[in-house]
Amino acid sequence: MTYRELKEEVIDLGFDSRIDDPRVLVSATNRAVRHIRRFYPARERSVFLQTAPVCHHPAATPVPTALRFEGREVAAFSFSYVGEGSMTLRFGEETRTEALAAPGWRDKKVILPARLDLQVTFNGKAHLTVRHFAMLPLTDSTDCEALLPVCEERTVCYDLKEANPRFLALGGVPQRSDGTGIHNYTLTGSLLRLPAEHCGTVTVSVIRLPCTATLECFTGALQDTEPDCPAELVDLLPLLVASYLWLDLEPEKAQYYKSCFDEQYRMWRLQQSFKGDGTVTSRKGWH
Repeated sequence: MTYRELKEEVIDLGFDSRIDDPRVLVSATNRAVRHIRRFYPARERSVFLQTAPVCHHPAATPVPTALRFEGREVAAFSFSYVGEGSMTLRFGEETRTEALAAPGWRDKKVILPARLDLQVTFNGKAHLTVRHFAMLPLTDSTDCEALLPVCEERTVCYDLKEANPRFLALGGVPQRSDGTGIHNYTLTGSLLRLPAEHCGTVTVSVIRLPCTATLECFTGALQDTEPDCPAELVDLLPLLVASYLWLDLEPEKAQYYKSCFDEQYRMWRLQQSFKGDGTVTSRKGWH
């Protein structure tokens, strides 16, 4: 259901004069969506690639030892290093080599011009140690500087609010690529800390704030977009919007439409509870 269709269905309930001011419809829609999302929160997933925390290049090797990392659709990566050597990047049609030299631990961040398949090779000249290496994806609306992790002594920290600006809460235990959970994590606000020894992809499910409707959704270019409502409940949305439209002026009408919504929602829940193979059993017989 698009915003255009939602408006038409609400008008069919008898609100021709009540929706003269589209701002009232915007407010009622947002209140209705928030009401539904309290019980059916919106969930999204972010996937990060975290590599081994410490990688050492031996000092006494005739040919420089190469250490290679690869990732798909990488937008940025970061690491800490100490010693002397070089780093070669291969992404798209470009190859770039950069010298590395630091007497003490130094943090480095590299941002690619776009999401690209990336190959990073470190070469130790005399001595080079690399740790806390992490490749990161990038969403269209996210600043990749904010996505780069903060490497601490024994953990790697990701800011989930920077990865998803509408972040509200963690939606479950972070998972490895094989589906098993990473249980020894901590979450402080939007800061997710994972053990530095973990290596591989990390899938994080988050609960986000619902997207809000604007005037453009009912009067402008966004009329053919859809409200942020679960697909299975979108057909009930006009009744709840109608309830909020009348709430401040005629509470009796508002209660009528809310009762209609509650009844249809109850019937929908009842149908969900009866899904199965159609078999009914009774331990005590029939009465």
